[in-house]
Amino acid sequence: MFKRNEQTLTERIVKSFMGSDKNEQKERNDFSKSDNMKKLKELTHTLQPLPLLVKSEEMDRIDYNIYDGISFALNLMNQRNVAVSNCFISKGAMFPKHDHQETELLIVYDGSLYVEICNDVNDTCYFKNTINVGEVVYFEAGEKHIIKALEDTWMIAITVPAAEGYPSG
Repeated sequence: MFKRNEQTLTERIVKSFMGSDKNEQKERNDFSKSDNMKKLKELTHTLQPLPLLVKSEEMDRIDYNIYDGISFALNLMNQRNVAVSNCFISKGAMFPKHDHQETELLIVYDGSLYVEICNDVNDTCYFKNTINVGEVVYFEAGEKHIIKALEDTWMIAITVPAAEGYPSG
C-alpha cells in the first residue's frame, strides 16, 4: 500500500505530462475558455459522423464513427508490444459497450468521461464512475466497457500489446 503522501507511478506520469507549473495550467484553462475554443466547439457539433476506422497515412490518425459526436486518435508511438495515442472525444459522444483483445489504459488530461465496466457473465456493469483530469481508467483485455464524454475530452490511450492497426505505425 502507498502512504497518503507518496505519489504513485501513474500520478508522476500524469503530473510530468500535464506540467506542474500553474502558469501552464492557467494558459490551458484560458485557451479552453477563449472565443476560438467556443467556436471550435460549435463547429464540432455540426460535423457529420466519420467512418469507423478511417486511416489517414499523412496524419497517422484514426477517426471513429461513434454515437452523438466525433472521436479520433493521433499516433504518438506504435511498437509491437505497446501503442500510445492522443485521443479526442466530443461532449456527449459515446463508445457503446465493446471490448478489446489488448489491455487498455486511459489517462484523461482535459475534460471528463463517464465509464462503465461490465461483467462478461451476466453483462451487468459493476463499475460506474466519472473519470476527471489527472485520473486513469484501466481495462483488462476482453473486459467490456462503455465510454461517454461528459465534455470535450482529451486523453492518452495506451494499449498493451499494440492493437492491430491502432493507429497505424
